[in-house]
Amino acid sequence: MPTATVATSIHDASHAVVTSVPTGTTVHDAATVSGSLGTPTGNVDFTFYTSGNCTTGASASGTGIALVAGVAHPSSSQGPLNLGAYSFKAHYNGDSNYNAADSPCEPLSVGPVGGIVDIQVGTAVEYTVQTRTGGGGLPTPALAIAAATVIAAAAALYRRRRYLR
Repeated sequence: MPTATVATSIHDASHAVVTSVPTGTTVHDAATVSGSLGTPTGNVDFTFYTSGNCTTGASASGTGIALVAGVAHPSSSQGPLNLGAYSFKAHYNGDSNYNAADSPCEPLSVGPVGGIVDIQVGTAVEYTVQTRTGGGGLPTPALAIAAATVIAAAAALYRRRRYLR
């Protein structure tokens, strides 16, 4: 018996497909199941994770969601979400023509509204910087330089504030 293919997509409240959203957003997942022997039937179980790689913080986000024309939609809603990394995974339970199958892990990034985050001095910060390449094919370092400048300025202000007390 062949194994079905499971593809997923995360949606916001307006049903737009998203991979990153601002804090406070509520999302849900959808799964499309396909196979070589026609449209699969049966149902899908969704799992929501509080990590971006489907490894920790698992909780059920809809069980036994029936496939309609190969689509299980929606999972249970998750949110409003705080800043961080999250993920969904769908499990198709199989039918008389197809074996059960899992979707790949589907990450979701939840970032600050407007791109601004308040950070306390002394707090460890981890961030990812995406750069665009310039005409020569090399990454543009302006964003990394700006981030380093902001961190240095914050440290200088903190030292000055301590000195003035």
